Amino acid sequence: MSEKEKIVIGIDFGTSRSGFAYSFIGDKEQQIYGNNNWTDFKTDSAILLKKDKNGDCRGGANLIEIVEFGQEAIRKYVEMLEEEEGELYELFRYYKMALYKSRTFVKSVAGSVFKLVDVIAMSLQWIKDTALQHINLTVRTPIETDQGPMGLDSACNLVREG
Repeated sequence: MSEKEKIVIGIDFGTSRSGFAYSFIGDKEQQIYGNNNWTDFKTDSAILLKKDKNGDCRGGANLIEIVEFGQEAIRKYVEMLEEEEGELYELFRYYKMALYKSRTFVKSVAGSVFKLVDVIAMSLQWIKDTALQHINLTVRTPIETDQGPMGLDSACNLVREG
């Protein structure tokens, strides 16, 4: 017999490290799960983004694609610089501090300027998508998401067998 359950996903978006945890609502054991592929269930708060060819945000460029997040973003960025392919990519680190300073724009590692809200939104999107992928790898039946405010998934429903 199948029963529908809801999953709560918590995102820890930190200045230097980020992660996620999740739990099944109604789980009598109240277990909390996380991504054990990362050190201490977290990874670096770094995001590698692809941009269009027009320069920085003030010059008209848009961040158009999430390439990688975390330690892998840093590794891949260094690799691209060594191969001289870095001009179309921007790496952001410690950008959460711009919120504390009430900034609207943030600089990438290379010094290009982009909208802070775009960088943070893409970071949260990547963490959410990674959490959903992780959950889907650990359960028998894929989860379905319910759209919530601002287009974010507000609740995840899972049909678990057994």
